[in-house]
Amino acid sequence: MALAVHIAVGQGQPIPAQVDFIKRAESLGFAGAGVADHVEHGQDAFVILGLAATQTSTIALYPAVTNPKSRHPFHLAVMANTLAELAPGRAKLAMGTGDSVILNIGSTPAKADEFKDAVRSIRGLLRGAKVQFGTNPNGHIQGPVDPPPPVVVAASGPRALRMAGEVGDEAMLLAGVSSALRAQAGVRLAEGAAVSGRDVASIPLMYNAAVAVDDDAEAARARVWPAVFSWTKMGFFNDGLQSVGVPVPQEERAEDVAPAVVKQLTDHLAIAGTPAYVIKRFEQLSDEGVERVYCFAFGRGETRERTLSLLSQNVIGRA
Repeated sequence: MALAVHIAVGQGQPIPAQVDFIKRAESLGFAGAGVADHVEHGQDAFVILGLAATQTSTIALYPAVTNPKSRHPFHLAVMANTLAELAPGRAKLAMGTGDSVILNIGSTPAKADEFKDAVRSIRGLLRGAKVQFGTNPNGHIQGPVDPPPPVVVAASGPRALRMAGEVGDEAMLLAGVSSALRAQAGVRLAEGAAVSGRDVASIPLMYNAAVAVDDDAEAARARVWPAVFSWTKMGFFNDGLQSVGVPVPQEERAEDVAPAVVKQLTDHLAIAGTPAYVIKRFEQLSDEGVERVYCFAFGRGETRERTLSLLSQNVIGRA
């Protein structure tokens, strides 16, 4: 089966530029595009996705990711339904418990039961069911889009991975891309799936990967390392790294971590290196049965374009 490659849309650019980027990604064969539901840029992810929906025809579109704390579950269902009307069969609702947005609004991430209730309520609304919200027992969407968009649970740590296995229509995993870390994530997903009595193999999975291409492998790793280090310090990969005996860096600054440790961690958590290396890593993922990868293409201008071109020409569509 061909590897479906999705791409993150860089924020902080004018909205027309972001829509043009999505159109460009579609023309290059990317299977999906995600827009982060952040607030610090002063731009609404669903507006950008809605505009892109009217100017594309094949690429999947979704927030990557939203949460049920900064947006009420009923509003999330309505926005997902709206996007599904604009892009039939292409819309998804990817959501997690909340991280940077939650910090910006001075709140806390959704608790496990709160998050699972939100997912179930949203799924019910999108399927035409009546859902109780507070004193209103009859919350519903009149004439929801058919088929409804899937609710994708974004997950990193063990608790979130279990929730993805328990309630997600699909799962979007920021838990590492090496075979060992993917296997450990699979253990947690299976634990959650067992709670719902379903086969974990039935859940479509997409793995997040920081991607950088450079003729100098060290320069490519250096490009992704600040983000990977930040994710590591947030505890996203603790479970997986512990399973393979790799310690989490204790340094407070990314630049203080030894080069050998940087290489070891980026090999587990990212895809960064020479063009030949990056192509080989994607080939390995495909050969190992991975079906979907969500790429954060690091770099700007010609550097970013080089990454997109390499993925388009050497990875996308490979059986």
